[in-house]
Amino acid sequence: MKKNEEIFEEAVQYEEKGERQESTEQAREYYEKAGEMYSRAHELDESDIDSLYNWARVLFLLMDYVPEHAEAEERLNLLDKSISRFRKVLEMQTNNADALFNLAQGLTVRADLVEDVDGITDAHGEAAQALQEAVSLYESAYELQEKLHQQQTHGGSSSASAKPIAIAKAPVTAFTLIETLTSLVDATRSLGEMLDEFEDVQLLYKAALSKISLAYGILAENTESEEDTPAIIQLYQSHANLLAALADRTFTDTRELDEKSYKIAIETLAKAISLDQDNVEAHCDLGDLYGGYAQAKMRLCSDQNMVSQEEKLLWGYYTEATRCFQTALDYQPDNITTLFKLGDIHFTRAQLPFAIARKQKTQLLKSAEYWYKHAVDLETSDLEGGWVPWAMSAWAIAKWTTDHMEKLTEAENILKLWVEQGGSLDLLKEVGRNNILMPDEFITWASDILLQ
Repeated sequence: MKKNEEIFEEAVQYEEKGERQESTEQAREYYEKAGEMYSRAHELDESDIDSLYNWARVLFLLMDYVPEHAEAEERLNLLDKSISRFRKVLEMQTNNADALFNLAQGLTVRADLVEDVDGITDAHGEAAQALQEAVSLYESAYELQEKLHQQQTHGGSSSASAKPIAIAKAPVTAFTLIETLTSLVDATRSLGEMLDEFEDVQLLYKAALSKISLAYGILAENTESEEDTPAIIQLYQSHANLLAALADRTFTDTRELDEKSYKIAIETLAKAISLDQDNVEAHCDLGDLYGGYAQAKMRLCSDQNMVSQEEKLLWGYYTEATRCFQTALDYQPDNITTLFKLGDIHFTRAQLPFAIARKQKTQLLKSAEYWYKHAVDLETSDLEGGWVPWAMSAWAIAKWTTDHMEKLTEAENILKLWVEQGGSLDLLKEVGRNNILMPDEFITWASDILLQ
């Protein structure tokens, strides 16, 4: 019988093979095999924390290899197994900074995932609870990492028999601290988005901004190398997204436009992009930011009857948002999320109360139709994806422009094709509820088509 150490080494080798694979399927098989071997190693020696930790980590990695349109339960099942094993690691080793960080990361992902799973009675409550715990765990991980970093940087006495203040597999650098702080900020922002009371959100985001300031202070005191660039980019993106979330929520709850936060967020995302031009996520975040800023400013102008005076500026923001999404697509032509963003921004611009929007309405709606259709071409089986927005844009061309009534028949045919794929009236209504851009008039019309 093989010893625990031999099985552990085999697991490491399988994992390394998985890392080297270009084939997704082959990589998944190697990671699954690695997970099995780490599991066997731990069964042979239940006191072996390394096997348990690596088993948990590989289970987390395997989530990325679940097919795109698999049921969310499949990902959640893997994630929950990973989370339970990280918890066991911490039961055995409470000062394991890596396990604290990874458990927090797992809970943050769970908060996103749990609301996509059918049959969970209080998904919103579970998500909020997961984020609250994640924030606390990130804070604990940071405290331990900071102690390790100080010990490594300034030296510290520790006899061979003394219990270490904290445990981490790799040396803790200044940029490790920055990464943990930004992960903490991201989880805090997500938690804030779930809170009802604006005062609670303000307090939470104020605490998050203090962590951002702390991260910038660490950055200022340390010389970065090229390998530290991802941590710096993450800091810029976390800072910008926090400011954007704060500005959006401030306007929603108080009707006050926090232009300073919007502008700093735009400048900060521009810094992230300057460090990584093909950062698709940053380009999309910047597009969302311009769109959110434009929407808030236009509503304020509408309240003050000043839309016509600000038309050029507002149109420029929406145009810049479109440019950001297009740039993101240039780097990843088949990115479904970006395709939807392009469809949505064109559909939004077509409805703006501007002379230039009225002039370009037909072309803008045709562009929206093109991007939604492209999403369907790439993911035909995704019934909650581009099908209904594609039909919506064809319907809008018929209803909102002249001399295009044939598009109504086209929209009807799109819906019929969607039903053949598995679409239904209930799913139509669900898609409509989840899409704030979808006009009620279209949902009513489409429902009548499906009832025929």
